[in-house]
Amino acid sequence: MSFGAWDIALIAVVTAQVALVAYLHRPLWKALVLTLPFPFTMASLALGRRVDATNVLGLLLLLGMVNTVRWLHYRVRLGIIPSIGIGVAANMLAAVGLAPLVPASDAAFYVSAAAVAAISGLIFLITPVPDEPGHRTPLPVHVKVPGVAAMVTGLVLLKALLLGFMTTFPMVTTFALYEARHSLRTVCRQMAGFVLAFMPMVMICRLAHPAIGLSPALLLGWTVFLSIWIPRAIRSRVAHDGSRQPAPLAQADSSEHPAA
Repeated sequence: MSFGAWDIALIAVVTAQVALVAYLHRPLWKALVLTLPFPFTMASLALGRRVDATNVLGLLLLLGMVNTVRWLHYRVRLGIIPSIGIGVAANMLAAVGLAPLVPASDAAFYVSAAAVAAISGLIFLITPVPDEPGHRTPLPVHVKVPGVAAMVTGLVLLKALLLGFMTTFPMVTTFALYEARHSLRTVCRQMAGFVLAFMPMVMICRLAHPAIGLSPALLLGWTVFLSIWIPRAIRSRVAHDGSRQPAPLAQADSSEHPAA
């Protein structure tokens, strides 16, 4: 087990991101902040290894985890904490089991990338835009932060087992799902959209790392990701706000008093 400067940075950044998600009120902003790839960046630097198929398949496990929690909590009526516990446990077992089996070849990477992009695109297209209530955690920072830091520290100690799955393990998502328990449909849809926007960043990191190094490759990936994600986030906010506007007066009158 090794523990370096990037591991400490990972713990600090993830803890800060979880706190920000917890104290935001609007579901849309919670989901958007949740999907910023700070954990992927810091975990990649902590691992120091080239992006491969395990990083990509970790995104599929992430999608599975958030949708499993939503299904358990909304459909099965299981409490949010056991729902998250089941989702995290399944993600961890799958990651540890798959990590030594997934080849690091280009073929495995691109096949995995195509499959994950297709699945996330389908989820995003078939999921309607939800209108869910906001929520802001009542817990003080000094209660929440130690729990987040403890979980991320445990993941850092397991990084040799998780390999690339560690970069997309639901570090922030685990806590954010509890805070967003009243708006899980929003989180699931945003997560699918995030995976689509995130795939170019993963590919750039894979291709550019041998030529320019890991840190510059991640910086280049961030540039591409933000150029895709920011315009989409703006459109999502405009569409969401527009869908909540009341009907025009003339339209309302015509619906209430139809012509004879």
